[in-house]
Amino acid sequence: MTSINSQNGPESEDRFANKQGTDKYPTEGYMEDEYKKLMIGSFGNKKSLYDKAKELDIKAEYDLEYLEPKEQLERIESLISISVKITSLEAFKFGKYFIIARRACRLCKIRFPEWLDESFKISHKTAVNYMNVYRNCLSMMSIAVKIPISILVKISAPSFSEELREYLFEHGDLEKMSNKALKHLIELHKDGKFEEIKNCVETWNSHIYICRQTEYVLDRYRAIYTDLRSMKTKIEKKYGIRVAGMEEWDKLLPDAKNAIIILLSAINEAISILEKPLIVVEDIIFKLNCDTLDKSIM
Repeated sequence: MTSINSQNGPESEDRFANKQGTDKYPTEGYMEDEYKKLMIGSFGNKKSLYDKAKELDIKAEYDLEYLEPKEQLERIESLISISVKITSLEAFKFGKYFIIARRACRLCKIRFPEWLDESFKISHKTAVNYMNVYRNCLSMMSIAVKIPISILVKISAPSFSEELREYLFEHGDLEKMSNKALKHLIELHKDGKFEEIKNCVETWNSHIYICRQTEYVLDRYRAIYTDLRSMKTKIEKKYGIRVAGMEEWDKLLPDAKNAIIILLSAINEAISILEKPLIVVEDIIFKLNCDTLDKSIM
């Protein structure tokens, strides 16, 4: 059972009941459709989140330790991002189950908190957090599954402003938002400073958009740089250019040796030329991310 740590206390169970005092949950068909898209795949040939996670895990077992540092970070980001989606999606499923279980406990004259403890060793507060997620974020499920669970729990609490929740789902990049940033927005909302919230989110988004618009070219540029370095290593390994007395190198005729040395020198020069702007752009992206966290929304 996935654990949720939240600073929000559990809401009263009465907050979950509708006007008739029942536990009917909203738009179940919508959840089932979204669940199928994410867990089974939108189409027959589309991989589910579980399939993608398993595939990435297998790849990581074989080559993660041998990748370049930048490639390691990219791979780890992919691994964690898909785990976040699965965790958040499971929160909706657990929320639905707990709502049904709470009603069943009431009909069976069983105390729901005691049933939770005996069955799963989880707190009533944790179950309420899951139910909040299901109740208050179901209509935005396709976005919500991308949000870290700590953020999702906070914005799904009944005490969280519905106005602010809807605005952030529509305009904010909750996938990248920190707990500190969200706390700042909550404080602004309590002070009635909604225009300031909009300014913060717009600044936040502009920085993120710059990063995203740059990433397309940056990823391909990085791939060219990495491929060149990899090719250089393979050539040197094959001919032992940096190792004296290698048989393959010794077999080559003098003119072939000279040609290979010229080509390798060009590759080395190209790597050096590509490396400098790559470092500059990555620093720009890094500073933008820092500015986003430290200035634009805190």
